[in-house]
Amino acid sequence: MPCFHTLTKKGVGEGGLFGSGHRSRARYASPDSRRDGSRTTGHERVMRVPTPVGTDHRSQFSYHQPHLFFACAPQPPDSRFGPLLGAVGATASIDGIVVAAAPRRGGGAFAKNRRNAMTAILAIANQKGGVGKTTTAINLAAAIAQRGKKTLLIDLDPQANTTIAFFEQDEIQTTMFDVLGDHRAEMAAIIKPSKDPLLFVAPGRLALAKLEQQLAGQFDAPFKLKDALTPLLKDYEYIVMDTPPSLGILTVNAMVAATHLLVPIQAAYFAIEGTDDLLETYERIRARPNPSLKVLGVLITLFDKRTNISKDTHGQIRTVFGSVLFKTRISKNVRLEESPAYKETIFTFAPKSPGAQEYRKLALEVIQRVQENRLARHAEDAA
Repeated sequence: MPCFHTLTKKGVGEGGLFGSGHRSRARYASPDSRRDGSRTTGHERVMRVPTPVGTDHRSQFSYHQPHLFFACAPQPPDSRFGPLLGAVGATASIDGIVVAAAPRRGGGAFAKNRRNAMTAILAIANQKGGVGKTTTAINLAAAIAQRGKKTLLIDLDPQANTTIAFFEQDEIQTTMFDVLGDHRAEMAAIIKPSKDPLLFVAPGRLALAKLEQQLAGQFDAPFKLKDALTPLLKDYEYIVMDTPPSLGILTVNAMVAATHLLVPIQAAYFAIEGTDDLLETYERIRARPNPSLKVLGVLITLFDKRTNISKDTHGQIRTVFGSVLFKTRISKNVRLEESPAYKETIFTFAPKSPGAQEYRKLALEVIQRVQENRLARHAEDAA
């Protein structure tokens, strides 16, 4: 049975990284494995996966040891069923990772919301800070808008760096805090236009940090953002959400409202640490609040081709995620760091820079994957 890298330090539920379809028994090594590839320790791990599509999707999983591990699966690593993780059908396999499709939505409920299904809602999330979430949210949204797609960029991070990159402080009166908090402002009322006629911004502010306590105990807390977005879906083709470096109520709201999850990972030694917690949260959200959520892809950021650690980490991440990894990688670029200070995206600040070129390529990849997912879902509906 061939083996492929699977990333986790804790049981991520419902079949490991991204889905179900089989039960695997895996050997895994601690992160202290030797540089020559040999393993210093090994343990056996059993992953329990959910039943096929159409049955109860409650998360049932078990794990024994928290480590990075090498998982074995019946499919060889080079098996391909398309570049998009969110494949449809009972199960699909991508690079040995067996992926379960979301339960089919039957009858009137799906038909009623069909026009809204054309809006792609991207949550950019990783609870590790400094991996380029905000830079990616800003410039990916701008790049999608440049391709003629009306795009809304939502700032859910209490640091409000996305907002600061577009507006002065005195330009902001109402923010996402007023939408999600007790004020219950209409989301359409807080949205502001940017310099790009197709890019709009829903600003955030530091007060968002209070929501964790304010929403505690409210039974509908995870659905606040989804409810606020519903009336706007007809107005935008793409919605991109910048999330805080945590797995609190704001990130959960983003993932419940999203159609796709994009995970940026820095090309550095410690960058992969903690990704398993994000994926466990993803599995739990798929299990109940948002079964149609898909992982759109994993993005390598802050890549420095001059260093061996970046090259080694890139190889490791590529081995772990296979075709789930975007082909585009975002390099370290001083222009990307400077552009927010001038209240500009990379495309107006330095349109010929490597950072601009890479985010254009990423936007094209994102749009292609989203379109493939839509076609697959339409085919499933017609079947």
